[in-house]
Amino acid sequence: MSAKGITQSPFIESGRISIGDFDFPLRLTPYLSGNFAELRNNHFHSGIDIKTNKGVGYPVYAVADGWVSRIRVSNYGFGYALYVDHPNGFTTVYGHLQKYAKPIADFTRTAQYNMENFELDTLLKPGQIPVKRGQIIAYSGNSGSSAAPHLHFEFRDTKTEDPIDPLLWYIGKIKDNIPPRFRKIAIYAMEGEGVLSTGTSKVLVTTVKTSDGKWVLNGMLPKAWGKIGLGLNAYDYMNETSNMYGICSISLFQEEEEIFRQDLSRFSFSQTRYVNSLTDYEAWQRNRIWIIKSFLEPENWLKVYPVAKNRGIININKEKTYHFRYVLTDRAGNASEIHFELQGQKKDIPALRLGKNHMDSWKSNQFLSTDAKISIPAGSLYKNIDFNYQQKTSTGYSDIYVLHDPYTPLHTSIPVSLRIQKDELNNKNAYYLAKQDSYGRYKYIGGHYDKGMIQANIREFGTYTVKADTIPPKIIGINLENAVKNRLFRIRITDDASGISTWRGTIDGKWVLFEFDGKTSQIKYQFDDRRLTKGKEHLLVLHVKDACGNESSLERSFYY
Repeated sequence: MSAKGITQSPFIESGRISIGDFDFPLRLTPYLSGNFAELRNNHFHSGIDIKTNKGVGYPVYAVADGWVSRIRVSNYGFGYALYVDHPNGFTTVYGHLQKYAKPIADFTRTAQYNMENFELDTLLKPGQIPVKRGQIIAYSGNSGSSAAPHLHFEFRDTKTEDPIDPLLWYIGKIKDNIPPRFRKIAIYAMEGEGVLSTGTSKVLVTTVKTSDGKWVLNGMLPKAWGKIGLGLNAYDYMNETSNMYGICSISLFQEEEEIFRQDLSRFSFSQTRYVNSLTDYEAWQRNRIWIIKSFLEPENWLKVYPVAKNRGIININKEKTYHFRYVLTDRAGNASEIHFELQGQKKDIPALRLGKNHMDSWKSNQFLSTDAKISIPAGSLYKNIDFNYQQKTSTGYSDIYVLHDPYTPLHTSIPVSLRIQKDELNNKNAYYLAKQDSYGRYKYIGGHYDKGMIQANIREFGTYTVKADTIPPKIIGINLENAVKNRLFRIRITDDASGISTWRGTIDGKWVLFEFDGKTSQIKYQFDDRRLTKGKEHLLVLHVKDACGNESSLERSFYY
């Protein structure tokens, strides 16, 4: 696709995208394991994931002149991450790095020692650490929440911090002549306003590709009456990889009029959780299927829809055949389309009956009982619900609280307060709110104790109870007898309940940098001769604390 073609996204200012402005960050044949705005759990993917031959340590290059604007080190998320601002108003982001190159590495180490903290998030002044196009600034890795070695790479609008699809600059470097592929078409009856002949609120129909290359439905959509919405399950593909990618652009036509379009060229981080309204959240939670809706729920204010006639809601009000067409386009301009029909059939629409705990999405709502208080601020729900609450007795510290259902998404966190029926611990900090996962296990959420209640903010409906963590973290040395020889302390720190909160290591009373890898639960200290005096006996002291305040310690003398 030409530069002129790819700048036509309504969400990218004309003239800002110029092919050749930026180099590629790796000197490897470019293959992607993930593309921009892919659908992820509770968020859109904010960049592209570039494969690194399943290895780490490949040089990462600055893609243009600029300066380091931010350095962030964390045991989760992007791990070791680097942000570079460029004079033309864009910022590039490099994540899951193994390490930084000099002088960035020296600056980072000094900042960590000054703050006495492994985790770091610091902003730099323009020009403080300048970089040139083609300069090695880091090395690729697998740090943070990365599931496998790769480079996460982003473009952001420096002013707004909105992420923008890097393939707007790089699509000519990626081999891609494969169009997207359809999998399923979905139809929804709007509650109280539409009806399907199946009597259900939703139907999925699979798709197939015919011998002459056309996509068709592998079956019939149900007949419909009243207001309905459509959706689809589809993926994009690229040459020489088996990966599935997200869809860049989706257009829906009714009788050849475009009635809905979705364009994922950029988005705002403040809106990324709207992915739970853009998609069928229940289908994802139950079956791990991404169904992308081509209609807007009442409180979906996501700005990725250049066309949304009647918010994508279709009125079937005649007993006739309605004709529709989906067109899917990837960043390289490859396109697929499918034509299908929907038959209108007059039928009584079931009346909408409101429950006793009905909540309107546009206003603040609250549920109160003797043992529970749940507040749902305006904007937390995407559509109206009849809130379901159940309370079941338990042998634990509290009853089991069922807060609505796990298949209804929340856009914002909501405060809850739940009673502890067996408030028998002297250490009230040991209590915490726990949420049941799909396997029936309870996972730490957090919260604090207040007059016999646990108060916390939750981001998901589901089943909750109160647990307690009174057991300190475990500290296990790994090959400590050879630590001096290897000039490396490796220690595993784990906690089975509330999780590791902080760790602090000192040698001879002075703080030392223990790097944490959350995937292996290991911290490590590489001997630093600039800060560790040779030729004497030393004392290593390590303190580890969990989220409920339980603490463990390790002491070890060594000669170096």
